Amino acid sequence: NIHHLIFVHPNIKGGDRTGALIGTSINTTVANITITGGADAIRGKADVGGLIGRSTSDTISNITMNNISVGDDYQVVGNNRGGLIGIIVGSTSVTNANITGSSSSVFGDNDTNTGGLIGQNNFGVTH
Repeated sequence: NIHHLIFVHPNIKGGDRTGALIGTSINTTVANITITGGADAIRGKADVGGLIGRSTSDTISNITMNNISVGDDYQVVGNNRGGLIGIIVGSTSVTNANITGSSSSVFGDNDTNTGGLIGQNNFGVTH
Protein backbone atom coordinates (compact mmCIF):
# COMPACT_ATOMS: atom_id res chain seq x y z
CA ASN A 1 0.00 0.00 0.00
CA ILE A 2 1.14 3.51 -0.81
CA HIS A 3 -0.46 6.47 0.94
CA HIS A 4 -0.02 10.00 2.31
CA LEU A 5 2.65 11.30 -0.09
CA ILE A 6 3.25 14.73 -1.62
CA PHE A 7 5.32 15.20 -4.79
CA VAL A 8 6.36 18.73 -5.74
CA HIS A 9 7.59 19.35 -9.30
CA PRO A 10 8.35 15.76 -10.31
CA ASN A 11 10.53 15.49 -13.40
CA ILE A 12 10.17 11.91 -14.63
CA LYS A 13 11.56 10.74 -17.98
CA GLY A 14 11.19 7.06 -18.77
CA GLY A 15 10.39 4.59 -21.50
CA ASP A 16 7.31 2.39 -21.51
CA ARG A 17 5.08 2.31 -18.40
CA THR A 18 6.04 5.60 -16.82
CA GLY A 19 4.27 7.40 -13.97
CA ALA A 20 5.17 9.98 -11.34
CA LEU A 21 4.48 7.43 -8.59
CA ILE A 22 4.44 3.96 -10.21
CA GLY A 23 5.42 2.61 -13.62
CA THR A 24 3.54 -0.72 -13.36
CA SER A 25 1.13 -1.40 -10.50
CA ILE A 26 -0.62 -4.69 -9.68
CA ASN A 27 -3.13 -5.14 -6.83
CA THR A 28 -1.94 -1.99 -5.06
CA THR A 29 -3.84 0.47 -2.88
CA VAL A 30 -2.85 4.06 -3.58
CA ALA A 31 -4.48 6.73 -1.40
CA ASN A 32 -4.09 10.34 -0.32
CA ILE A 33 -1.48 11.39 -2.88
CA THR A 34 -0.85 14.98 -3.99
CA ILE A 35 1.26 15.80 -7.04
CA THR A 36 1.99 19.40 -7.98
CA GLY A 37 4.04 19.87 -11.09
CA GLY A 38 5.29 22.15 -13.75
CA ALA A 39 6.11 22.01 -17.42
CA ASP A 40 7.51 18.76 -18.84
CA ALA A 41 6.78 16.87 -15.63
CA ILE A 42 6.17 13.26 -16.83
CA ARG A 43 7.48 11.97 -20.15
CA GLY A 44 7.71 8.51 -21.67
CA LYS A 45 7.03 6.36 -24.73
CA ALA A 46 3.91 4.25 -24.11
CA ASP A 47 1.59 3.70 -21.13
CA VAL A 48 2.39 7.05 -19.52
CA GLY A 49 0.27 8.44 -16.68
CA GLY A 50 0.50 11.34 -14.28
CA LEU A 51 0.24 8.89 -11.37
CA ILE A 52 0.57 5.35 -12.79
CA GLY A 53 1.73 4.15 -16.19
CA ARG A 54 0.02 0.72 -16.22
CA SER A 55 -2.60 -0.27 -13.62
CA THR A 56 -3.88 -3.80 -12.99
CA SER A 57 -6.56 -4.38 -10.34
CA ASP A 58 -5.62 -1.41 -8.17
CA THR A 59 -7.61 0.65 -5.67
CA ILE A 60 -6.95 4.36 -6.09
CA SER A 61 -8.51 7.07 -3.93
CA ASN A 62 -8.12 10.68 -2.85
CA ILE A 63 -5.67 11.82 -5.52
CA THR A 64 -5.01 15.51 -6.19
CA MET A 65 -2.94 16.57 -9.18
CA ASN A 66 -2.28 20.22 -10.01
CA ASN A 67 -0.48 21.63 -13.06
CA ILE A 68 0.70 18.26 -14.34
CA SER A 69 2.03 17.72 -17.85
CA VAL A 70 2.09 14.21 -19.33
CA GLY A 71 3.51 13.48 -22.76
CA ASP A 72 6.11 12.21 -25.17
CA ASP A 73 9.77 13.04 -24.78
CA TYR A 74 10.94 10.84 -27.63
CA GLN A 75 9.23 12.22 -30.75
CA VAL A 76 7.97 8.72 -31.53
CA VAL A 77 4.46 7.40 -31.86
CA GLY A 78 3.33 5.90 -28.56
CA ASN A 79 0.07 4.78 -27.04
CA ASN A 80 -1.93 5.27 -23.89
CA ARG A 81 -1.27 8.60 -22.23
CA GLY A 82 -3.52 9.78 -19.41
CA GLY A 83 -3.49 12.52 -16.80
CA LEU A 84 -3.97 9.93 -14.04
CA ILE A 85 -3.32 6.49 -15.59
CA GLY A 86 -1.83 5.57 -18.97
CA ILE A 87 -3.57 2.18 -19.32
CA ILE A 88 -5.82 0.00 -17.16
CA VAL A 89 -5.49 -3.71 -17.96
CA GLY A 90 -7.38 -5.14 -14.98
CA SER A 91 -10.36 -3.96 -12.95
CA THR A 92 -9.22 -0.83 -11.13
CA SER A 93 -11.25 1.30 -8.72
CA VAL A 94 -10.76 5.08 -8.86
CA THR A 95 -12.48 7.29 -6.28
CA ASN A 96 -12.09 11.04 -5.75
CA ALA A 97 -9.38 11.88 -8.28
CA ASN A 98 -8.93 15.56 -9.13
CA ILE A 99 -6.77 17.02 -11.87
CA THR A 100 -6.70 20.82 -11.77
CA GLY A 101 -4.63 23.77 -12.88
CA SER A 102 -4.39 26.01 -15.88
CA SER A 103 -1.27 24.22 -17.12
CA SER A 104 -2.45 20.62 -16.59
CA SER A 105 -2.15 18.88 -19.97
CA VAL A 106 -1.78 15.53 -21.69
CA PHE A 107 0.10 15.48 -25.00
CA GLY A 108 -0.21 12.64 -27.49
CA ASP A 109 0.98 13.90 -30.87
CA ASN A 110 0.14 11.26 -33.49
CA ASP A 111 -0.54 8.82 -30.66
CA THR A 112 -3.55 6.67 -29.92
CA ASN A 113 -5.53 6.52 -26.69
CA THR A 114 -4.83 9.90 -25.15
CA GLY A 115 -7.18 11.02 -22.36
CA GLY A 116 -7.36 13.68 -19.68
CA LEU A 117 -7.88 11.04 -16.97
CA ILE A 118 -7.14 7.62 -18.53
CA GLY A 119 -5.44 6.86 -21.84
CA GLN A 120 -6.91 3.36 -22.39
CA ASN A 121 -9.35 1.45 -20.21
CA ASN A 122 -9.58 -2.26 -20.98
CA PHE A 123 -11.56 -3.52 -17.99
CA GLY A 124 -13.52 -0.67 -16.51
CA VAL A 125 -13.27 1.76 -13.67
CA THR A 126 -15.65 1.74 -10.72
CA HIS A 127 -16.86 4.75 -8.71
